[in-house]
Amino acid sequence: TSYYNFQTDIPLSIQSVLGQVDESPLNRLMRRFVLDEDGHLSLNATTFMDSNVVYEINSEATDAKLSLSSVTFGGLDTFKSFRFIDPIGKYTLQNGFNLEELYVTLDLDALFRPQSSDSDPTVLENFTFSLQFEDINVESAIFMAISTEEFENISFGSLLWIDNILPCILATVENAKFTQLVASVGNIMPPEYSGFDDQAAERIISDASSAFVSMYKKSVINALPGFAQNDVLTRLNSLFKPDKQCFTPTYSGLVDFHELLISRDDHSIGRYGDVVPTIYGMFQESISETKSDGTPAFNDLLSKVAELQSNENGTLIFPGDIFRTNSTLELDNIILELGVALSDLRV
Repeated sequence: TSYYNFQTDIPLSIQSVLGQVDESPLNRLMRRFVLDEDGHLSLNATTFMDSNVVYEINSEATDAKLSLSSVTFGGLDTFKSFRFIDPIGKYTLQNGFNLEELYVTLDLDALFRPQSSDSDPTVLENFTFSLQFEDINVESAIFMAISTEEFENISFGSLLWIDNILPCILATVENAKFTQLVASVGNIMPPEYSGFDDQAAERIISDASSAFVSMYKKSVINALPGFAQNDVLTRLNSLFKPDKQCFTPTYSGLVDFHELLISRDDHSIGRYGDVVPTIYGMFQESISETKSDGTPAFNDLLSKVAELQSNENGTLIFPGDIFRTNSTLELDNIILELGVALSDLRV
């Protein structure tokens, strides 16, 4: 079996764009498609846990249970840099990002039931625990053996659905594993609590956790790279299971450009999928957006594309012959030879 070579099979022009994604459009993408109106991403605990009970104790004195309801992330639109599928080897891709800040808020339920008497009240507290990280850096390298034959046989129509892109790519992967995972955090801020009915309990827990962070923050920051490279990397590799499920649609007749490009009013997905309408909608927004000085924000994107192509800001360079043609024209006894050429074009 031949495998897709990331260093030679991905055109250099595409490599340069993928390896140097600017943070501004990425942050806009996060705000539009991932985060809510407040800039948060909330996940129900059952999304990633079989049971939402994180701690439970049963003793002769009391029963206590701590349950996680949801996790909310903030700061996911503060990317300062982002490297995406950068080929560093024949079958190895590197990814990485630098995040200015990250907020993690846990929505917790604490249940206390004394055993001393049936008349003792059950105490139920719902509270939030928030932690802020600053200057987060993550670098990863993943080895992927992608079958060239299966990759080239992916139907274009299969990639018109956002939810179908990853399954179709994974269907071509014969082996994959993370070979490197480096993570670091510049600073961890003291935790914050809210929602306690008992103010004294809130103050005690808050003071204790703040003292814990102050005492062990440096140790946690120093231990994080090793923890990521060993424990987290091993866990990620154990989760990978090749999936051969890839939906392939069938089409007939002529293409309806309105349905292909325009999102439906009811936000349902048409027969041509949601990839093209999403990209077209982003393009329409980008060309209509203006900066504070009144100039189109689209100029910045064009300038970036031009700089990647030519290393000159705002200029596209096409060296050599663009096209060249020769023709002969006969008029009575006159023979005209006409040649037209375009070369070394600068725009």
